[in-house]
This record gives sequence, C-alpha cells and structure tokens, in this order.
Amino acid sequence: MDYLTRKQALAVMERALQGVFGHRRAIGQQMRDAALAHAQARHPEFRRSSHFPCSSRWSKADAHAMDQHLVALHFARGRELAALDAKIERQRAAINAFRSKHGINAPFEIAA
Repeated sequence: MDYLTRKQALAVMERALQGVFGHRRAIGQQMRDAALAHAQARHPEFRRSSHFPCSSRWSKADAHAMDQHLVALHFARGRELAALDAKIERQRAAINAFRSKHGINAPFEIAA
C-alpha cells in the first residue's frame, strides 16, 4: 500500500467518523426540538414564534418543564446515544492506530 492509498483510506475513515458525529448531533437536535415543542404546547399562542424562549411568557416553570422533558427523552434514547458514543470512540481509536502504524499525521482531503 503506497502513501497516497493510505492517506485516502484514512480520509474514508475520517469521513465515516464525521458521519457518525453528524448522526449524533442530529439526534441531539431532534431531542431539543421535541422538548421545545413540548414546552410550547403550554402556550399555544406562541407556537409560531421563532423567539419563544425569549418571550415574556417564558417562565422558570416552562424552562423546568422543558429540561425535564429533555431528560426524559435522553433517558428514552440513552441506549442509542451510548451506542453511538461507543462507535465514535472505536472509530477514533482505529484512526489513531492507523495513523501511528503508517506514520500519517495530517488529515487528507479527497475532492468529492
């Protein structure tokens, strides 16, 4: 395996890792959106407002309800999040092992 092929293999591994990071971020955003929608249901008149948490009707009780709902969602999807976190750690370890084995230090970009 020549140097360019190793760099390209590393780039593929790093892209896969970025895909898993994106999936993890998407799940977190879905949970935050669901918690906000749950909190907005308490005040139907603000459902269409893009600045709902900043409105004058947003109280500490609303923030607490949103936090509780977010914790419940996190608990419900905890196994999925833990599996993704474990996958991220495995991929990071594999990338680091590949880098140290082949002496590659900098990331490589492949034009898509």
